[in-house]
Amino acid sequence: GDMPYFDISPGYSGLDVAGFARLHATFPKAKVVILLRNKPDRAWSVVHHVKKRRFPEADRAFVISYLSNAQDGPMTKLLSEIYATVTTVFDPSRVLCLYTEELFAPKTQQITLDRLSDFVGLPSHPVGDFEFSANRGSYAQMPWSFRKEATLKGAADYTWAQTHMGYLPPAWEKDYGRFLVPQS
Repeated sequence: GDMPYFDISPGYSGLDVAGFARLHATFPKAKVVILLRNKPDRAWSVVHHVKKRRFPEADRAFVISYLSNAQDGPMTKLLSEIYATVTTVFDPSRVLCLYTEELFAPKTQQITLDRLSDFVGLPSHPVGDFEFSANRGSYAQMPWSFRKEATLKGAADYTWAQTHMGYLPPAWEKDYGRFLVPQS
């Protein structure tokens, strides 16, 4: 009916054109929201999830090596590639990109939720009407070398996001400035 239905999974980012075509054939009115997350933070999160679910006995170095060599891993697959794959099947007007960091930042969450509500055709509500649960897990501190490697491998993400979205959030700007802007 007219009731909106949402399905959320980071796994969708791994779909190829045929996968999105099947999704579109099954749900022709579907809209796609792509949450853009800063490359090193996304990769570090995936490292912990993969370690916990697939390799609980392995040390973190093994998991990082495994993910760094995976064809579609968080260290290699670019946001621009995901967007290009989605828009091969879905009209760009049916695809919304949002920065994950802005969804949970006090200064930007209302604007981001308003944009999301408008995109899916629902009335917006004040942020105070939403409940957010605290993250139940905690990660070890990300090594500087990992942050640098992930940022460098995702260099095209920063350029694409800047062009596509018109700006970068502060966390993205910080990593971009640290590792991608030539220092004098």
